Amino acid sequence: MKYFLNKICFWIFFVVILFAFGFVMRVPLSYFVGTERDLTQVKASINSGFLLAVLGGYGDIVSNIIWLKSYSSWEEKNLEKCVSNMELALTINPENKMFWSLASSIITYDSPHWIIEQRGIHDKTEQMRVHKVQATKGVNYLKRALELFPDNRKLRMELADIYAYKLGDLDSSIKNYKIIVDADETLVFTRRIYADLLAQAGRKGEALEVLKSMLENLEEDSEIYKKVTLQVKEIEAFTNK
Repeated sequence: MKYFLNKICFWIFFVVILFAFGFVMRVPLSYFVGTERDLTQVKASINSGFLLAVLGGYGDIVSNIIWLKSYSSWEEKNLEKCVSNMELALTINPENKMFWSLASSIITYDSPHWIIEQRGIHDKTEQMRVHKVQATKGVNYLKRALELFPDNRKLRMELADIYAYKLGDLDSSIKNYKIIVDADETLVFTRRIYADLLAQAGRKGEALEVLKSMLENLEEDSEIYKKVTLQVKEIEAFTNK
């Protein structure tokens, strides 16, 4: 009988929690905390661990629900609300690598188009400036993530790609790709990208050294051997011009 009553209490509690979350997701956080100062205090209490201790094992659930709310803001192209919800979810659950990756991607690749569209920016130079400003913010998300997960290959590669292809900062991209390839010499495709970036940066000797060292460990009749060989020839031909 006691077991049966405990089960009933559990399910009643669970349903109440669901309704509470449903209500919370429809009302801005500022509604509950009042002023901007109060909102800052709520975030401070999260950082101090107080609210996380209260949430207990429900922290992951709460952060996931808040993250889903950020998707609603994403669909509306509401950058302010989207960032606010992402930041709150990351504060509650900073161990979620996917949150960091998606936050960086949204800010880097999606938000510039929202800003350009909403502000009616037609000047190409100003559009490029917006893209770079937002890409820099996307970089900051990944830097924060890598402070928590310094050995995460996916996050570091995303950081390197933003540096190279959105900010044109080849040196920073190469630095991050070097960390990746030094940690695992079997990453053939990644090493080819690394070599290509070195060549683009004018460090063709280093690029050739990377590629030729790869050839030593590849089967000569393999398709990847042919591709690396072609890449070597292209860099050598460009160097000799």
